Amino acid sequence: MNTPGERANALIQHLGLSKNAFAQKIGVSSTVINGIVKDVHKPGSKVLDAIKREYPTVSTDWILSGDGSMISTKQEPQAFGQQVIQQLEFELSQMRELFSQQLNTKDQQIASLTRMLENVLGKPKGAPYLSQVALLCYN
Repeated sequence: MNTPGERANALIQHLGLSKNAFAQKIGVSSTVINGIVKDVHKPGSKVLDAIKREYPTVSTDWILSGDGSMISTKQEPQAFGQQVIQQLEFELSQMRELFSQQLNTKDQQIASLTRMLENVLGKPKGAPYLSQVALLCYN
């Protein structure tokens, strides 16, 4: 890895993120990250500070010059703990979003099936909707 762009790309792969997810995680645009990875420009102080803030164990010297290793062996326990907490919070928010989307999809499917059943079976005047009947049966 001869260039900062190649090293930045290696870091992103090491973290298991897409370029877009990495950009979002450190708070910069994906255009900036793509420019760095393609060696259009070198990472500036804003990007390096954001990487260091989000990933305290990553060596920004390594990104710029290739000196040393990608991950610093010196790490303060508090910084490591903060990094773990941030990663867990990020993953939890992604899981919540996915769960919410899945619940909405299932709600829409249930509503659609209920309407289909009511259309097929018909609904006598004054009769409760099937969804109301289902609620009575399950309670």
